[in-house]
Amino acid sequence: MASGRAWLSTDYSADLEVSAAVYLSTVVPVQLLVRGANLNTATPTYYAASVIRGTEIQLLEINRGITTVLATVKSTEYLSGKWVTLKIRAEGDNLRVYLNRGDTNQYLAADGKWSRTPVAGIEKTDSTIRHSGQVGFARPSKIAGDVPIDSMRIGSLDDGLNANIREERFGGVAADKLPTGWSQYVGSGIVTVATLGDETLDLSANSTGQARIWMTQPVPTDVQVTSSIFVDSLTPAGIFARGSSMNTSRPTYYGVTVKRGLEIELSKVINGRSRIAWDQRWMRFCRLWYVGFVGIRIAGLISAVLVAACATGNVQEKPLGASLQRAARLAVILNAASSEESAFDSPDVRRALEADYQPIVDSVVAEIQRIQRKEPISSSINA
Repeated sequence: MASGRAWLSTDYSADLEVSAAVYLSTVVPVQLLVRGANLNTATPTYYAASVIRGTEIQLLEINRGITTVLATVKSTEYLSGKWVTLKIRAEGDNLRVYLNRGDTNQYLAADGKWSRTPVAGIEKTDSTIRHSGQVGFARPSKIAGDVPIDSMRIGSLDDGLNANIREERFGGVAADKLPTGWSQYVGSGIVTVATLGDETLDLSANSTGQARIWMTQPVPTDVQVTSSIFVDSLTPAGIFARGSSMNTSRPTYYGVTVKRGLEIELSKVINGRSRIAWDQRWMRFCRLWYVGFVGIRIAGLISAVLVAACATGNVQEKPLGASLQRAARLAVILNAASSEESAFDSPDVRRALEADYQPIVDSVVAEIQRIQRKEPISSSINA
């Protein structure tokens, strides 16, 4: 069977971290490589993290075409048919491999068990390859099959390394209690707060239920807040920052919410009065697009346009052209079908995809290029 490699031609620093999404559907190893040299020859040199379904990760040293396995970790739980994020981090002679499964937000640890703490599955010291080089993917020979890969990310070692002010895992807490240092406010309706055995926080309420839960520890004004939210409801849920008067009916904060569909809303609440952070008309427009395209594998293209357009208000109030109008119709169809498991089996959805897919991609690519050149989004786009 044939082997192959694909890489970016840019020469990257020796110290960096690279990650990619991999679908665990095959025993063909997916290799994510760094510090690559001579990649277009039969004697390449690079470090790589590899993963196969099951699940098994390895740290590899390929030196002039000769492969050495530096470390291997196998999962104690069989895992297949899931998207995972594979990451390799190179810092001097220190090499680390991380594997994160998105369905449970857990990391494969060195003992083969899955942990909610972001730990490296492999950590090894090796001084063979120290130079800068290319990053990319490799696929060894001997096994036939497809290797689904998505979303490569290249970052410096400074990315995401600021110390956490606090990280809450909602573990080791009585079922009817909040962790130490947390408070809650129930504004209306019936609200039940429970900490579940899988280390998640569950908020259940009737249709009039409204509640807030927050950490009492003070944090700086400039802060980054993230959370994993299981999107299975039309009830908005989200996170907030810069909160004050949270235990009253007149709170003040910035918040972002998400609900099934997928609908995302950024809002500003001042003394209990909420206002959408973007103009309401264009907020609806942006939400509609995002909902429509999340499910059809061109989400990256669409998101790039919409994030740039919505965040800057760079949207013209003129008709948006035939291709974008078809895209909006497609979004309506997908949004209406979003509550059904078989949404993408719908004849209407299939016809819309077949008719609109390529023209939309072409138009969106053109819009991304305009945004990158800092030009206004065009008011008329031809299919």
